[in-house]
Amino acid sequence: EILRKVVIGNDLAPPHNIKPFENFDAAKEEMEQWVTRVEEAHKEAERKYIEAQKEEEERLKEIGEVDDDIGTKVGGGISIDPVRAALYPIQLMLGMLCRAIRFVKNVIIWEESYFSFWIATGSLVLAVVCLFVPWFWLMKWTSRVIVWTVFGPWMKLVDMFYISRTKPETEEERKLREEAEKIKRKLANTEAANQARQIRENTKKMKVMKKY
Repeated sequence: EILRKVVIGNDLAPPHNIKPFENFDAAKEEMEQWVTRVEEAHKEAERKYIEAQKEEEERLKEIGEVDDDIGTKVGGGISIDPVRAALYPIQLMLGMLCRAIRFVKNVIIWEESYFSFWIATGSLVLAVVCLFVPWFWLMKWTSRVIVWTVFGPWMKLVDMFYISRTKPETEEERKLREEAEKIKRKLANTEAANQARQIRENTKKMKVMKKY
């Protein structure tokens, strides 16, 4: 039938007539099940987000503040900087951006002559090679191979022998996975807390030694 459509261009079989409101109840039931499933997924995601926030707060509280500066601070009181938490990451990104722009500028003006030479040489070689590449033929056959390989009718076999055999995660498996992830996060939190404690202890020792 498919071959006849390709060769002749039409189909001898009559079209399927769809009656008004055919399978309406089944479609409505499926849509209601889908909406219920989406709502339950949103509630589950919100619950996991709240739990993750609580775990993060407990982790930060357990680790505490790490200060490895052994310098003597002049002045007392508490310094309140409400915008540091928002601006400091931006300052780090701006620093990385400035270094990247400076490097690109130095390459362009041949201040970084080593990189400039090899980039210019590689670009020239690629330009000469690309002159002799049959781009139209290459793009045509690459597209054909991709379409024939990925979108061919044999992908039905992949669905039958691989996708259909992939079992969804059960409730028990999900709970075991979440428990394993929680244990892993707890171990990482313990390790971070130990490192923070060691840094604070070493900093305190260095401050005491600095007096002598």
